[in-house]
Amino acid sequence: MSFIKLIIKNPFRKKSKAILSIFGLTLAVLVLLTLFSFVASVESSIEKSIIAGGDLTIFKGLDETDNFENTNPDDLINLNKLNNSDLDTIKSMEGVKKAIPIYVNYGTEFSYYDENSFESSILYFDQDNYNLIGIDLREGKLFNNNNEVIVSKEYVDITKNTIGNKINVYNKSYTIVGIFSGNNMYPDFVALPLSEIPYNKYSNSTYIEKIVVKLDEGYDVNLFSENVHGLNKGLAPMSSADGLPNKFLYDLINEIITQIYLFAIIFGTIIVLYSTLSSVNDRTREIGVLKSVGWSNKMITVMIMAESFVLSLVSWIVGSIISIIVIEFIISNFLSFVPVFNLTVFINTLLIIVIIAVLGGLYPTYRAINLSPTEALRYE
Repeated sequence: MSFIKLIIKNPFRKKSKAILSIFGLTLAVLVLLTLFSFVASVESSIEKSIIAGGDLTIFKGLDETDNFENTNPDDLINLNKLNNSDLDTIKSMEGVKKAIPIYVNYGTEFSYYDENSFESSILYFDQDNYNLIGIDLREGKLFNNNNEVIVSKEYVDITKNTIGNKINVYNKSYTIVGIFSGNNMYPDFVALPLSEIPYNKYSNSTYIEKIVVKLDEGYDVNLFSENVHGLNKGLAPMSSADGLPNKFLYDLINEIITQIYLFAIIFGTIIVLYSTLSSVNDRTREIGVLKSVGWSNKMITVMIMAESFVLSLVSWIVGSIISIIVIEFIISNFLSFVPVFNLTVFINTLLIIVIIAVLGGLYPTYRAINLSPTEALRYE
């Protein structure tokens, strides 16, 4: 039997133990891939929430040094809204290739005193700028005329309306042609073309929530942000998660996930250690024979560590397939975000599995190379 065949065959000599080991490691892979895809999805969602498809996003922020003690509450709210003057200012700045306004109308605000108000909030944007809005079309297509609308997955879950159904938005009928994911920014929204703003009963309450800015190639984002602050107009540029008000919560989630990674490594290492050590113990006489016919400690080490890698690699393959099926086709149907499966997710999981294989194979290897051929041959 060749050396390679021996390595592949040895981990599966006792099928029951091998199956239990693969089952345990597969669970670890499933947990890791789920976490990695979740983290990738959250990071993608945060990035789209902050900068959408541009280089940065402009919000309206209130200066903490200003005194608003005697300001009317309604006026205070308006101070926190972008307007066309702000848009013109951004468009005229050096380095700006494109500045896209995103209009919103929070219809739920009017439902308290108007029972005929639209039951959801509305997002308005130009179809040509869809890739800069920060939403993901999950089903169907984008609207291409003034009689079509796309809706968020949450809106579909709440109202049970779906693609092909008609909905009335302030006495005008629209056909649902697509379903999008709002990336936490637009959870229960419907989206319409900009030209439909005048048909909104509360169009005066439709305002620019943020301006997505695409800079000229090579233009420094930090320099542009400094220039925006220098305008002293209360404009707040944001290009990373560092400026998020819930940054602490975001960091806490990452810390918890890191702890789970460590647990998965420890759990997987114990499984590989048990399986490989059990295999070494069961083959004590065989290892003694190999040593007596001239096998060096280096060859024994390669054999045992390779067996550990084979067991871990098989578990990674099986776990990856099961993870894709479970997450992509089952769990994702109950989530508002889209799980992200990319090459990085699988490579990160594979790296952890390699770590598990190395750690789990160290002691069994040490045990094997320190066996005396004479004592091993007498082993019953």
